Amino acid sequence: MPTRLTRELAELRSRLLDMATIVAEQFTDAVDALLDHDVEKAERVVARDREVDTLELEVDEACERILARHQPVASDLRTLLTVEKINTDLERIGDHCRNVARNTRHVSEAPGILDALKLREMSQTARRMVDNAKQAFLDQDADLARRVPEIDDEVDRLHHENFQTLVDYIQSHPEHAEVAAHLITASKAVERISDHATNIAKGVVFLDMATIVAEQFTDAVDALLDHDVEKAERVAARDREVDTLELEVDEACERILARHQPVASDLRTLLTVEKINTDLERIGDHCRNVARNTKHVREAPDLLDVLQLREMSQTARRMVDNAKQAFLDQDADLARRVPEIDDEVDRLHHENFQTLVDYIQSHPEHAEVAAHLITASKAVERISDHATNIAKGVVFLIEGVDIRHEGARERPPVGDGPVGK
Repeated sequence: MPTRLTRELAELRSRLLDMATIVAEQFTDAVDALLDHDVEKAERVVARDREVDTLELEVDEACERILARHQPVASDLRTLLTVEKINTDLERIGDHCRNVARNTRHVSEAPGILDALKLREMSQTARRMVDNAKQAFLDQDADLARRVPEIDDEVDRLHHENFQTLVDYIQSHPEHAEVAAHLITASKAVERISDHATNIAKGVVFLDMATIVAEQFTDAVDALLDHDVEKAERVAARDREVDTLELEVDEACERILARHQPVASDLRTLLTVEKINTDLERIGDHCRNVARNTKHVREAPDLLDVLQLREMSQTARRMVDNAKQAFLDQDADLARRVPEIDDEVDRLHHENFQTLVDYIQSHPEHAEVAAHLITASKAVERISDHATNIAKGVVFLIEGVDIRHEGARERPPVGDGPVGK
């Protein structure tokens, strides 16, 4: 039987989807009103923006109630963070639709100007982005969500063409400068709608940020060990996706802190999410660093045979997976077992390090290759450290116990001994 929290989150998702449907209809109506000089339809779009504003407030209030009643964690908390962010983006889309519609009454003064623009094509492309972002959220389809930002470049290109066309038009028809200026703002509003659709799609991807960095890790090590430079380049490029997600999570945490002033367990949840967010971004950075060493390994491929990089990486990946699962299941016992595996990764890194130092001494001509492999092994060792940090954060989240630096807590503070001894 679904829990009350599950039901409330489902209702929240449903309300957000209703809002997405309204703004998509607003978008089509606003552009149609502009291109068809339909002032009455434009006025209806402007009036309907209040409906979107009301829904935004209702979704925000529902998020606030859920946060206060249930103190959601793991996937439920990520869902709440994503809903809050998407809610804001949908309201902004509604504002831009209103702004497009408000330009309608000005266009009638120079109707022929629309024929030279690509507003309809641009709007259809942006509408496809909004629809795909909504569908990605509905189906929790990260692959579809990742394809949405790829379309944004086309919208940007069409806006640039519209902008240049209108600037040229103003120069040759200065008497219609005001009309052209209104159309510039309308084109810009459509371009901003596509940006918000991109934000929504990235919010869907954020729901599985930990999976992204785990995939990056596997791909980075495979690229290194298989000398696959193309795969390594894809890993390095994907690091930007993780960086963007880190910023979005930080912004979502800031909004919750500002709006809700959480205390006690809610505040602990927020602090833990921010810390785990940072550790996931650092894992992404280390994956990129592993991948960047791939092109150097080809100069001495046999060197990999004497290392234990694959075993080390598989062990570290297991730590990442277990830390993620402990967070999802709120399993403090599983989280406590993650740091126990870290010693094995440290041991393997030490063996790799010594093997590579010995290799440099006997093969100085390959010193640079060996040095790159030392940094790759160190990056994998650092990934295991960040997995440990995430696991310790989960223990803190569930039990309110900070198990970091436990050895340091056992040492007496400096200056506790007798004076002069």
